Amino acid sequence: MFWTWLGNSLQIAIANGVGTVLMGAAAAYAFSRFRFTGRRAGLTALLIIQMFPQMLAFVAIFLLLIGLGNVVPSLGLNSKLALIAVYLGGALGVNTFLMYGFFNTVPRELDEAAKIDRATHAQTYWTIILRLVT
Repeated sequence: MFWTWLGNSLQIAIANGVGTVLMGAAAAYAFSRFRFTGRRAGLTALLIIQMFPQMLAFVAIFLLLIGLGNVVPSLGLNSKLALIAVYLGGALGVNTFLMYGFFNTVPRELDEAAKIDRATHAQTYWTIILRLVT
């Protein structure tokens, strides 16, 4: 029984660790490097969302998972995937905002040099920026 609990905890922890880093870094890179409509509003919303404790969302998340479980059973109330999704959503705002500040310290000249070498945004992100901030 203990080893089952440990295995489940490790699965969820590893999935959340990898997921929060990848999702937060991608969102932070987009906010840091691209200029788009709603950018300022998105950053402000991230900051405001962080001010409210997650306990306020317990009932809403519970009802959402019950409703989702009726449509997609693998995302229902008693599944690992639902727990991972809830943890990823809870950590995304904080991680994005912290990584956004860090991505702003990386010189934009690196992006421009990659653009001159005909690298796409995805290639710049995966091969240069993400490796540099690691």
